[in-house]
Amino acid sequence: MAETGLSSGEKRRGKRDYQIFQPFNVLSFTMLSGSVLTLYSLKLGVSNVFIGLISSMVYLAFLFMIVGRFTIRTVGIKRQFGISWLLRNLVMVPVVFAPLAEASGRHGLMVALILLPFFGFNLFKGIGLVSVNPTIGALAEGKDRGAFLARLQINVQAMLIVTNLIIAFYLGPDAPLGRYVVLILAGIAAGIVSTIFIFRLPEPPAAATRERSGLFADFGKSLRRPDFRAFIVLAFIVSVITGMAGPFIVVYAKQVYGVADNIVVFFLVVGNLGAVAMGYFARKVIDRLGAKPLYFIFFGVLGVSMAPILVSPRLDMVGARVFLAVLFFLFNFGLVGGANTGQSYFFAITNAAEHMNLGILYNVVSGVGGALGSFLAGSLLGVFESMFARPAFSFRLMYGVVLALVAAGFPLLARLKNDGRFSVRHALEIFLSRKDLKAVALLQKLDTSATVRDEAAVIDSLGNLDSTVPVEDLLAKTHSPRFYIRSRALRALENLPPDRRITDTLISEVRNHPYTTSYIAARILGRRGSVEAVSVLRRSLGSPDYLLQGEAALALARLGDRSSISRIEAILESSDNPLVQIYAASALEILRSTGSVPALLRALRRRDPPPYLRDEIILSIAGVTGMGDWFYPLYSEFLERGRGGVAALLSALKDCGVAPETGRMLAEAITSMLKSRESFGERIAEFFNRCTGISGGIGANVVPELAAAARETGLLRFDRFAFLLAATAVHLACRHAAQVDVDG
Repeated sequence: MAETGLSSGEKRRGKRDYQIFQPFNVLSFTMLSGSVLTLYSLKLGVSNVFIGLISSMVYLAFLFMIVGRFTIRTVGIKRQFGISWLLRNLVMVPVVFAPLAEASGRHGLMVALILLPFFGFNLFKGIGLVSVNPTIGALAEGKDRGAFLARLQINVQAMLIVTNLIIAFYLGPDAPLGRYVVLILAGIAAGIVSTIFIFRLPEPPAAATRERSGLFADFGKSLRRPDFRAFIVLAFIVSVITGMAGPFIVVYAKQVYGVADNIVVFFLVVGNLGAVAMGYFARKVIDRLGAKPLYFIFFGVLGVSMAPILVSPRLDMVGARVFLAVLFFLFNFGLVGGANTGQSYFFAITNAAEHMNLGILYNVVSGVGGALGSFLAGSLLGVFESMFARPAFSFRLMYGVVLALVAAGFPLLARLKNDGRFSVRHALEIFLSRKDLKAVALLQKLDTSATVRDEAAVIDSLGNLDSTVPVEDLLAKTHSPRFYIRSRALRALENLPPDRRITDTLISEVRNHPYTTSYIAARILGRRGSVEAVSVLRRSLGSPDYLLQGEAALALARLGDRSSISRIEAILESSDNPLVQIYAASALEILRSTGSVPALLRALRRRDPPPYLRDEIILSIAGVTGMGDWFYPLYSEFLERGRGGVAALLSALKDCGVAPETGRMLAEAITSMLKSRESFGERIAEFFNRCTGISGGIGANVVPELAAAARETGLLRFDRFAFLLAATAVHLACRHAAQVDVDG
C-alpha cells in the first residue's frame, strides 16, 4: 500500500471531524431520502413503479461520479466534496411544494416536484462521492482500516436509530403531509451544517487526483486483473440484490401486513440495530480474518433473512410485528454488513493511487446494478399485481427472484482472492470456536495497547488460549524493540498448538540471540517436543551463554537425544557454574541415564559444592534410578526434621514386606547413620554387594557404584548423601520383595 502522506495528527483530527460530519449527514440523508421520501410519496398517491424509479435514482447517482472525476482536478478533493454536498441539500427545497401541486389537481407537477429535485440531489451526491474514497482511504490507512470502517458504520447506524425513533414518534400512526414537509426541511438544514465539517477535513495528497493513464484506461487495466474483475462482477450482483430487496421491504410491510407509517419506522430502527450488531461484530474480526470470509457470512444472513418472505405467513398483529422485526434485523445485518465488507475488500485489493479511479468504477457498477434492481423490482411488482389479487403473492415471486440472485452470488464469492491470512473455511471454524474468537478479540486489544504493561498482559492472555489464531501476531512481537515484550511473546508461543512457523522462529532465536532470548527459545523447543531443533541445540551445548547452555541440555533431554549424554556429563563435571551443573544433572535425570551415575557422583566429589547443588545432584541420582517421586517427600522430611525423616524411612521399610533378616539388617544400618557414619557406610556397602545382580529397577550398573561410594569418607560426610544411600537400599529391598511376591 502506498502511503497517503497525511501525518498521524492530521489523520487523528480528520477522523474526529469526519465522525462529527456523519451524524448531520445521516440526519440529512434519512429525512431527504429512503423511507421518509418513500412514505411521503405514497401519501401523495404514487405507484410502486414510481417508488422503483426514485429508488433507482439513489444508485444512478454513482454514474455522475464520472463527471466529478473530471472536475476534481480543477476544484480539489475537499472543495468538490463540500460544494457538492451543499448543492445536494439545496436542490431538495422544491420537494416541500409537492403537496400544493397535488392539492390543486396537478398530479404531473407533483411528480415532477419530487422526481426532478431528487434527481438533482443524486447528481450532486454522485459528483461529491468522488471525494469520499480518497478522503476515507487517507484517514483509514493502517492495520486498523477495517475496524475504523466498521466504527463508522456503527456511528451511522446508531444515528439512524435515533433519527428513525424521532421520525416514528413525530409521524404517529397517520401523519399529515405537513409533518413530512417539516422533516424534509430539517433534513436540508442538517445537510447544510454537515458541509461545515467537510471543509474542516484535511486535504488528501494531490497525487490522488493526478492523471496517471486516464480514467477509462485504468478501468480497462483493472478489469484485466482476475481478482478485481471477480470483485466487480460480484459488486454488480450485490447491488442488483440491494436495489431489488432494500427499497421494497418497507412496501412489503405496509401492503402485506398493513403496518402503519410510524410502526414501519420502528421496524427500520430494529433494522438499524441489526446493522449496529453487524458493526460491532465486523469491528472485532475483519482486520484479522479478512473481508472475504465475512462476505460469505453476511451474504448468507441476507439470504436467510429473505427466505421467510417466500412464505409470508398469515399472522395476528403481535405475530406479524415479531416476524417483521426479525426480518428487518437480519436483513440489515446482512445487507449493511455486505456493503461494509465490500468497501473494506476494495481498499484491501487496491492501493492509495487507485482509490479514486477504481472507486468510481466500483460505485458506478454498484449504481447501475442498484438502479437496475430497483427499477426491475418495481416493474415486476407492477406486473405481478396486475396478475394476482393478493399483494403477498406478488412479493413472494419478486423476492424469489432476489434469492435466486443470492444463490448465484456464492460461486463468485468463492472466486475472490483471499485478502487476509485465513481461508473462508478456517475463518468459519474460528467463528465456531469460543477460544479462537476470544483470541481475535484479544488481538484487537493488542493493536490498541498503549503501554508495554498493557501489551505484555494481552500477550500473556493469548498464550493461555491454545489457539493458532494469534501465532502470526505473536511471532511479530518476537521482533519488538523491547526485550520484555520479546520474552513475553516467546513464552506465549510455548502453549500454542504445533505450528512450523513457531518452530522455525524459535530455532532462529536460539541461533541468533545469545545472552538475550535464546535460552527462552531453547526451553520452549524442548517443552514443545520440536525434534527439528536437535541440531541447533547440540551446537548450543558449547555456547558461552550459560543460560543457553543449560537450557539446551534440558531441551535435548526432553527430546530424548541420548547421543548428547556424554556431552552433558562433560558439562556437569567441567562447569564451574552451579546453575549449568543443575541443568545438566536435571537433563541426565530426564534421560534416566543410569550410566551417568558415576558422573553425578564425581560432581558431588568436587570441592565443597553448594548445598543447593548437592540437593539437585542427589535428587537427580534418585530420579535416574527411578525412585525420584518416592524419594522426594522422604528427603524433604529429612531436611526439615532430621530424625523424623529417618523414622519415616524405617516406617517405609517395615511396611513393604521385606524378609525379616534383610529388614533387621537394613534397620540397624540406617539407625547407625545417626551414630557412626563409618559403620553406616560399611553396612550399606555390604548390603549393596549382596544385591549385585539385583537391580530392583534402579539399574544393575548403579549398585556397584553406590557400594563404592558408601565407603568414601568424603561423600559420607554429607548427611544428605548418606540419606540417599539409605533410601536407595530401602527402595532396592522393597522392590525386590515385591517382585518375589509376584513371582511366588
